[in-house]
Parts: sequence; structure tokens; C-alpha cells
Amino acid sequence: MDNLINYTELAQKAMLQVVKNALEAVIDNGGVLPGDHHFYITFHTGHKRVRMSTDLRKRFPEKMTIVIQRQYRDLQVHDDDFEVTLKFAGMPQNLVIPFASLTDFSDPYANFRVTFNPSIDNTSEDRKFSEESTAYDNLDNVVSFEKFRRR
Repeated sequence: MDNLINYTELAQKAMLQVVKNALEAVIDNGGVLPGDHHFYITFHTGHKRVRMSTDLRKRFPEKMTIVIQRQYRDLQVHDDDFEVTLKFAGMPQNLVIPFASLTDFSDPYANFRVTFNPSIDNTSEDRKFSEESTAYDNLDNVVSFEKFRRR
């Protein structure tokens, strides 16, 4: 018997809407996360609609985790993606991240975490890198901004 209702897919879509609503709540709060909330967002960098610099893509050829806490700007939420500007090595970088590329979202302050099984729209020709990019494969994919914070 065929499963006529794909509950897994429906749940994934609902939880992606939760992520979208959380990001929109930050925008509605003047672009500031309330209290001690902070988001860890992991996504597939190889998704064909992810937009990021070539340099970052070489450093994170498969997945990347970003932290949205205090040092970010230009957070915008669209129907199918969101964008944010973060600093990497002191340089601002704009990222456009499709919701379909997300693999994990968490807010440790709220003890909330959800994982996703994204469908990766990926064309291998668009995502081939030179041999030199393999030097970045062993880097931790969590980008921490703690050392850049002013105290």
C-alpha cells in the first residue's frame, strides 16, 4: 500500500517554517536576538542556490555552521531563503542560504534543536574545486565569533 500522505515531508516543511519564523522574529525585534538566544545554523554549501564567496566555499566545500548571536548584520528573510552578513577573518561576507539546504538549526538558550534531511540541488560541474581546496577539509565547520567580541 502506498503512503498517500508523506508525514515526514510535512513535518520537515513545518519545522522549516519554525526556523523562518524565528529569523523573522529577530527582524521584528529590530534585528536583535532577545535575551541570550543565539542560533546555530548548519547547511550544505554545495546546494546550487547557496551564495557565498569562492574563498568560503573552498574552506567549507560540504557543510558549514554559522552562529547568529551578536555580530551579524543585514539579516533578511525571503520565501525560500535568508541572507545575512557575517565577518570571516575580519572581512564581511554576505551569505544567501536556502531553507532547503539546512541540515540543523538550534537555539541552545531555548534548548531547541531540529535536524533536516534536505534535498540537495547540486550540479557537480558547478561544485568542483581544485586540489588545493582539500587542505581545508579538516577544519572545524563551526565558525565562532567569541575571539572577535569586544569586552
